[in-house]
This record gives sequence, structure tokens and C-alpha cells, in this order.
Amino acid sequence: MFGFLFGSNSIAPQNLIVINHDNGQFSAQFIKALSETGTFNIKIENISNIRQFLDQNPNYMVMVIPTNFTSNILNKSTVTIEIYSNSNPQVASEYSGIINTVFQAYLNSFSGNGLASNLKVYDYSGVSSRTINYYIPGLIGFTIISSMFSMLYQVPNYRREKIFRQFKIAGLSKGEWIIGSLLFNLSFNLLADALIIIVAYLLFGAVLYYNPINVIIMLIIIISGNLMFIALGALAGMVSDNEETVSIVGNLILFPMMFLSGVFFPLQFAPNYVKIISDFLPLTYFINALNYDLIYNNISGTVYMILILVISSIILFALSSKLLKFES
Repeated sequence: MFGFLFGSNSIAPQNLIVINHDNGQFSAQFIKALSETGTFNIKIENISNIRQFLDQNPNYMVMVIPTNFTSNILNKSTVTIEIYSNSNPQVASEYSGIINTVFQAYLNSFSGNGLASNLKVYDYSGVSSRTINYYIPGLIGFTIISSMFSMLYQVPNYRREKIFRQFKIAGLSKGEWIIGSLLFNLSFNLLADALIIIVAYLLFGAVLYYNPINVIIMLIIIISGNLMFIALGALAGMVSDNEETVSIVGNLILFPMMFLSGVFFPLQFAPNYVKIISDFLPLTYFINALNYDLIYNNISGTVYMILILVISSIILFALSSKLLKFES
């Protein structure tokens, strides 16, 4: 599966904003050479505040070409370019290396190794450039989807053991049972998520935004994510009264989300069609919301993701409450 997804040469280009202060022939040729690699989706723009732009667009990189780019090539002086990034350090390092390779090859085309180069890389990745920061949202997302499996097995088991019949006799509605399951799973998930953050902080030096607003937003994300996947698990558990059968359905739901939502690795190096698929997976928005909140402190971007999560949670809750049957 990994070979199928990431062994393709059709990797989606990285968005790269180029600020060209030189406007000479050599800078234009260098931009063209970089574009011909097919690795970057290049846009030439003038951005006054690079940090603010990257905070709002963490999937972009910015390259600045100074005013003396062409003149330094003609004078055989040190040629400099600057790279700014706000993404996963692993991703930023990979693409910066590609830019540097093209940069060196371009300069060597003039006079062999006679031109000296200077590639400056600036990291704007939120509170810290430590890679461990980017694993935390994915691991929290992995604990959230465990709620789905809890419900996935409960539905056929409660049917077979006639527990649902007892709920019905006692007057417990389907919505009340789902909310009760939400509170039960939420208590365990909050404990697991707290342990993930504490261990990452104490043992691996993770640095995140822990302001009261960020914590409140994180709780909203986790609660809405729990409700969404509990309702999804209840719907998936309706396909059969056999636990072995529903486990297959659960795996068909779990594995695409686990591999295509950025749980364990960034998707920047994945083919473009993989990114398109990930846009339709609810876990993608859950992880992106945590990234915007805890790593980038981008409240506006987080609100957009939360709206998608909340709306999806309400729709799935309404469907599960409507379609779920206590009878076999």
C-alpha cells in the first residue's frame, strides 16, 4: 500500500511563492529552471509580511531573490537566496534541499565551481521547529478513532445479548445512548491525549501553544471529533449482528483514514490524487484543526476546520439516531 501511494512519480507540486527583488535575466532563468523540475507550483508575488503570510498559509514556502542576484553572477561574487517555511521540518528540509540542488546546478552552468552560493533557510514553524510537535495531532487523532471501534463492536454485541431491548424497555432513547457513549469514551480519550502531550513535553521536548484559548479550542476539537467518530461507528455497526463482519467494515474505514489523513507522516510527498482523497476524510480536518491550533496558533484557520467538524458531527449524530435500530 505504501509503495502504491508513495512510489508514484506524480507527486503534487509544493506551493512556492517567489519574491523576486532582482528582476534580472539570471533570476528569471533560475526561476524557470526551478519550475521545470515539476516539484514546485511557483507564483511570483510581493509579500510585505512573510511570517504573517506563512501563519495563514502553512502549506506554502517562500523564496526571496535579492536585488544583487544578477550582478553578483556577473561579478562572480557570492550569490544568495533565502527560503522561508512554516511547515513540518522534515518537509521543509526536503524541499529546501531540492531548491539548493537546482541552485548549485544553475550556478555551475556559468563557470563550473567558480561561483560561491549561500542558501539561507528560515524556519517560521510556529512555536518550535522540533519534528515531535507534528506527531502529536496525529497521535491524538489516532486515539479519537478508537471511539469508532468501541461503538463498532458494541452495536452488534448489544443486539445479540439483547441489551438494546433492555434499553428500550427502560425508556432510553438512541440519542441518549450515543451521548452517554460519547461521555464515556471522551473521559478515556482526554486522559490518553493528556498523557501524549505530557510525555511529548517531558521526554521529547515538544513545544506547543498552551494558552487558555488554545486549550479551549483543543477541547472543542476533541469533543466534536469524539461525537463524529462515535456516530460513525454506530452507523458502521449496523451492517451486521456479527462482530467479525463489522470488523472488516471498520478496517475499511480505519486504514484509509490512518494512512491518508496525515496521522503518522505528512502528505506533502504523496501523489496529488491522494491529497484529493484526504480532503474527503473527516480525520484530515481533525488533525489539521489541531495543527492550526497547537502548532501555528492560527485561530482563523482553526475556526474553519472546527465548523466542518461540528457540522459533520451533527449530521452523523442525526443519522445514527434516526437509522440505528435496537432490534436485530
